[in-house]
Amino acid sequence: MSGASLLELREVSRRYVGREGPLGLRRTAVQAVQGISLGLGAGQTLGLVGESGCGKSTLGRLAVALERPDGGEVRYRGAPLWPDLPSAFRREVQMVFQDPYSSLNPRLSIGRIVREGLDVHGIGDAASRRERVAEVLGLVGLPPGHAARYPHEFSGGQRQRVAIARCLALEPKLIVCDEPVSALDVSIQAQIVNLLRDLQERMGLAYLFISHDLSVVGAICDAVAVMYLGRLMELAPRGQLFKEPLHPYTQTLLSAVPVPDPARARQRIRLAGEPPSPYAPPAGCPFHPRCPRAFAPCPGEFPAWREAAPGRFVSCHLY
Repeated sequence: MSGASLLELREVSRRYVGREGPLGLRRTAVQAVQGISLGLGAGQTLGLVGESGCGKSTLGRLAVALERPDGGEVRYRGAPLWPDLPSAFRREVQMVFQDPYSSLNPRLSIGRIVREGLDVHGIGDAASRRERVAEVLGLVGLPPGHAARYPHEFSGGQRQRVAIARCLALEPKLIVCDEPVSALDVSIQAQIVNLLRDLQERMGLAYLFISHDLSVVGAICDAVAVMYLGRLMELAPRGQLFKEPLHPYTQTLLSAVPVPDPARARQRIRLAGEPPSPYAPPAGCPFHPRCPRAFAPCPGEFPAWREAAPGRFVSCHLY
């Protein structure tokens, strides 16, 4: 994305090693993220989309330093996160998790949950912390009196508002939203998306918005990155990607997005076969066994990441 990067990922990779078999004697490895480079500027929203298991959430956890990359580096405001995490990072970068119930401690009141970051960082005194809790609850549309209640007393949408309020308490610059609306009803999804957009306008927030729902991504993101099996397939401004997707995988994803007008119904692209196992990914382009446009170079080597048009990047032998 254009402009100076607030968050930058350079050739980031993450590999997990486990054990299989009755006695756990057989070691297995999966490359969850492989060689991904992305940048996100202040006040921008970058969408990250792809099928379940493609590595989106792992990339989000790397972005907030919940996990350390095996290769490459993550930089914030131009400084690498590892080995010495910048002091301001934990305050300025927050995360909203997918499940708004499991991400909130059921034994703590809403006020304690929202205040926890202030307590950890030693910000203000008891009175100013209470004021800040009331302020951010108001920002997300919850009455300050709800601070005495507990998570089980709220609906799913209200709990997600609490999770957002917890992030806002520390006045962040960047929020990583990991499937923040996928567990909510459609009407509540729209409320949370509108809330995120309003907060961005008022506070200048940047979002890394992770989702498998392209309809939601199209409503909030400035640019969209498409992942498949741990690799980055395409990156483009939202309007260009939705109007003219370049990568066959992106074209397939967009063909599955429902259109509310029957006269404009899309022709669905149906893929042959099943997604390959991340434990045994295919050689070359990982999408080639299912790609309707695969040709000779695709099984042999992974395509280079190149700028196919101004501001549009793709990893495909067709370009």
